[in-house]
Amino acid sequence: MRTVEDHVADLLARGYVEIPEFEGLRPGARVRHRGEQYARAHLEGTATVRHVFRKDPSSWAQTYRRPDVEIVAERDDTEIGPMFVADYHVDLVGSATTGEDHPDNRQEWKP
Repeated sequence: MRTVEDHVADLLARGYVEIPEFEGLRPGARVRHRGEQYARAHLEGTATVRHVFRKDPSSWAQTYRRPDVEIVAERDDTEIGPMFVADYHVDLVGSATTGEDHPDNRQEWKP
């Protein structure tokens, strides 16, 4: 299984630069992969962002006309391993990122 350190080294070798934040994604932020559609993932997230990287210039960014941003996150379930994804594959979760009065934060999760 690839480690966070392995993936960080790979991104740096490919020309990515670590940045402090991108559209609310920053180290410590709670996220879920967009494919995780169960209630607890929406309410609590499934991973914590550890690193945010951006590559500029990037042929990908030129083609898709959006920043080339990669996220490295540690999942709560360590058996699955870390999450290495582009920013558009994750959603921010929780009051620290969406505001306490955001409708998603008023839902009560019941197991």
